[in-house]
Amino acid sequence: MLKSFFLFFIISISFSNVVSLNAISGEQIGITMAYQVYEKYPSINIIDARGESKYRIGHIKDAKHLSPYDFKFFEKLDSMDKSQPYFIYCAKGVKSKKVLDYMIERGFECSFSMMDGFKVWKKLGYPVE
Repeated sequence: MLKSFFLFFIISISFSNVVSLNAISGEQIGITMAYQVYEKYPSINIIDARGESKYRIGHIKDAKHLSPYDFKFFEKLDSMDKSQPYFIYCAKGVKSKKVLDYMIERGFECSFSMMDGFKVWKKLGYPVE
């Protein structure tokens, strides 16, 4: 009986660490959770909301550039698949939150932004290019 309870407890702890995209949709999440999502969902769409020059200097591996200050921002946003999941980041979490809010307003089903910025991501040794 005690063995069964212990096994159930270990399995419960293991599953509680799994990140669900639906659970974080519409939220700003910390960098640790963002990295867990990045690792668990390698095909997630990553959006860099910083300026073009900062993007060219370096960005999270596989990220695409989409700045809210681009004059074609809404046109580009509207051309994206709203059923796909999106991970948005910027330098400090301010622009990415703004982009997330626009996406929610436009009916994107599963999007979240990272509170911490690219510098922290890079400093922690997470994948960049």
